[in-house]
Amino acid sequence: MTNKRSSPNSFFPAGRLPLPSVLVFVVFLLSSLFSVQDVRATPSNKVKFVSLLANDAVLDRYAAAVAATEPLREDRDRALRDNINPLHLWWVKTTKKNVLEAHKSGPRAEAIRRACTYHVTQSSRIIKSLGLSVADFNLITRRLAHDAVLRKKSWLSRQKPLLSCCPECRKPLPRCFLCLLPMGALNPYLELRRQIHQQQRQQQRGGGLPRPEAHQGADEEAALTKLSGVRFGEWWSWCQACGHGGHAHHVRGWFEGGREVCGVTGCRCRCMQRDTAIYGGGAGT
Repeated sequence: MTNKRSSPNSFFPAGRLPLPSVLVFVVFLLSSLFSVQDVRATPSNKVKFVSLLANDAVLDRYAAAVAATEPLREDRDRALRDNINPLHLWWVKTTKKNVLEAHKSGPRAEAIRRACTYHVTQSSRIIKSLGLSVADFNLITRRLAHDAVLRKKSWLSRQKPLLSCCPECRKPLPRCFLCLLPMGALNPYLELRRQIHQQQRQQQRGGGLPRPEAHQGADEEAALTKLSGVRFGEWWSWCQACGHGGHAHHVRGWFEGGREVCGVTGCRCRCMQRDTAIYGGGAGT
């Protein structure tokens, strides 16, 4: 008789999980703390949930659950989202993520921080030279390379104020489900230039620095003016449950016509009812 050694994933069909272990873990946490009728995002429930996640033994169980389904992370996360969202338990998902991120410490994290001192030093020098706060600089540049934002010969300096692709990887952005046009992202290079110009004007009015020499053409000045006037209707909005979305004024017009179901073909999510239950005073829902 031949004994075959089974692999960790041999209990599940290829590429599928009947119920992700992470979801089982979250349900275990909820069942151990709350009754079925009391899973609301109350302050006391959040305190209980955070304290339980902060327990080392509980984190070890979560790590084991993640390791069991590591090759199928995408399917696991999708199944977790699909099961948590209909129950309006977004606060559970967010709280779990924040607590786990806060507990990422140890030799590996310390080594990473020590290895990144050069980039931290470079960022500090750039922030000081531009006269920007750390928060403003991080908001504008995010993960873009500093030279790609600050150099005038960068490809971003030749683009429009609103980009139809990601400014970092240049992949196309999602499209609005009504007009089918890309959502649009602010050009970080022009946004950085606009904030620098705004600070220079404020310093000039206050009698600070002298007026700088003109070093930009009329086209760039017009682009900076247009960038600061992006209307709210052109902002991107989406449903937290189904993930579909579009331009704010298009989405609003879709649901103002008496429609309740998502406008994406085949999606039966009632996005407007979810918003009404959360923000429309639906305390009894």
